[in-house]
Amino acid sequence: MEQIAARQAAGEIDGRQAGLLRKWVRDGYVSLSGVLDQPTVDEINADVAAVIEANQHLPIAELRLKIQDNFTESAATRRAMMLPSVLEFMDLLLGRRALPYQTLSLPVSSQIAPHVDAILMTSHPRDYLIAAWFALESIQPDSGPLVLYPGSHKLPYISAGEVGIPRGASEAECSSVYDARFYDLVAERVESNGFQLYTHLPACGDVLFWHSNLVHGATAPASPDATRKSLIVHYFGEGAEHYSDLFNRRCDLPGLR
Repeated sequence: MEQIAARQAAGEIDGRQAGLLRKWVRDGYVSLSGVLDQPTVDEINADVAAVIEANQHLPIAELRLKIQDNFTESAATRRAMMLPSVLEFMDLLLGRRALPYQTLSLPVSSQIAPHVDAILMTSHPRDYLIAAWFALESIQPDSGPLVLYPGSHKLPYISAGEVGIPRGASEAECSSVYDARFYDLVAERVESNGFQLYTHLPACGDVLFWHSNLVHGATAPASPDATRKSLIVHYFGEGAEHYSDLFNRRCDLPGLR
């Protein structure tokens, strides 16, 4: 907070930027309204729908892989992940240039239990990974919205060793131990520290940014037909090491910036 005040006093950032940075430090997330225009939203949704249509015969796990990193095929997805206003804000949050890593296209709620990204996509030094979550439709309370635990980014980092994930094991083995232990460990920490749940209900085109150690997840939709169209992009800070503590391997960036 002192650094934010000093930068504002020196004229390096304005009052709006200082307010957003203070919320980031306090809560571990911040959102911006009306970032993506409707034509871009429509184009991204059409590109994702085309991939799903062409691969709907696949098991769900394989289908998810088909719509991961869709930026390689979708020009609209690349435009979103490289949007100047998003990159500029990411640079502000990180204090260095933000480098795009991957995209996840989610036409429906992931229904994933509360977790943190830092063990999956890890930086050294810590805290140089941020997620941007683009709402590709206005999100309704019954559609399985994203949920966050404000302030939980200040919890100690949970390492692969603490979870008991073996080194030198296959990715399947690492995932198995992760699924069996990690979510329960996160839930215990959230409960013991009394963090309160926040449900994110953005309008179409809004973007949410969250810290790599912020606990977040997604609820189940009220109807199996409910959509919750969104795009997640992960960014590493330039100059930081980027790897996966979970899988004990590098995270190779596509070099888009």
